[in-house]
This record gives sequence, structure tokens and C-alpha cells, in this order.
Amino acid sequence: MECKCLFLDGKDVSITVKKDATGADLLASVCRYLAIGNKQPFGLVHRGGAHPPTYNWWVRLDKELRKQISGKCKIWAFALVLKFYPLPPKMNVNEDIVRFHSVLQVRQDLLTGKLKCPTHTLSLLASYWLQSEYGEWTSDQVDRQLAEEFRYVRRGKYNSSQNNESDVDFEQQMVELHRCLGSMTPAIADKHFLRLAASLATYGVHFYPAFELVTTHG
Repeated sequence: MECKCLFLDGKDVSITVKKDATGADLLASVCRYLAIGNKQPFGLVHRGGAHPPTYNWWVRLDKELRKQISGKCKIWAFALVLKFYPLPPKMNVNEDIVRFHSVLQVRQDLLTGKLKCPTHTLSLLASYWLQSEYGEWTSDQVDRQLAEEFRYVRRGKYNSSQNNESDVDFEQQMVELHRCLGSMTPAIADKHFLRLAASLATYGVHFYPAFELVTTHG
């Protein structure tokens, strides 16, 4: 059976599994494809054919996939997500590949507004992000490109009171922080990024819609 799986780096890849495959079988195939040795921090969610994924429900690892998916679904579409976020003081992210995907998940949480934080903290997180991606600061232009991504987060999603002036302040702060990181290696920048993100209230929190049950008494 062909499954579509969206990875944390944005790639949408086809994975073939047996018809009676369980969630654990699919997760093992995905982790093998990505060369992830430690599967424990990760999980799969059913995408319902949407892109970006609407995280409808977690895939149960002990149950056959076909028993978890509606027969109306023409495509079995899933997304790999970080299920158990690394926490201080023992942030077990020394394995490069696990740290890489953990960072990708937290970046995604920031850009979607799921992980909320004050402007200064966002500036510092962005500076670590830039250091990891581009290394030592060389040009304001590179930093401005990432700043554009955060404008939606800061203004459109949950901070609509922000104005153009605050955007400029944020960008200047982010550029200066990036400049101060010097020749810090990407691995160290990622570790600082995760440690700072882990201090935020909504770090690693999965949100689900809730409905009030109304009962009537006759």
C-alpha cells in the first residue's frame, strides 16, 4: 500500500507498506528512509489529505493502518512529527539526526504561531536559526529574508497590534544578536535554540479542538 508522508523539512515522500502494516511498521519505514536510529521521540499523524497537514489524530503504532483510516480516504497521507520534545537539563539530542529534526519541528512551531514568545526571545531564537543555517554573520540581507517569515507570526497570527516600527526594531535586534554569535558552530547554535525554546510555556504542547457537551434533562 502506498502512503504519502510529509517530512519536517517539507518533503512529501511516497512510502510503500504491506496492506496489514501497523503504525509502527510505517514509522519504522519512515525513520529508516531518513536514517533516524532513535524512533522514540517521533510519531505520525494522519493528514486527511490536507497540505499543510491538519493534525486530525495520532496514528496508533500498535494498530493496523487500514483500521485507523476512513475507507473514503483515497490516499493514505501522514506527517512525521516530533511527539516527545527534548527537555532540559538532560536534552538528549546529541544524535545529530534527532537534533536536526527536533530543530525543524520547533522552527515549524514558531512559524505557525504554535510556539508563542516575547519579541526579544523570538529575536534570539531567530539569531540561532540564522547561525545554524548560514554560519557567521556576513550580510544584513540574509537576515532580512528570515525576518520576513516572522512578520506573519508576529503580526498576523497572534500579535496583530504590531506595526512597521516594531518590525524594524525586531529586525535590528535579530541582526545584532546574529552578529554577536561570531563563529559559533551550527550544532552549538541548534542546542542553544532548543534550550531557549524549551523555556517557553507552549513548547512541546499539542493543541486539539475541544467541544462542549451539552446535555438536556427532560
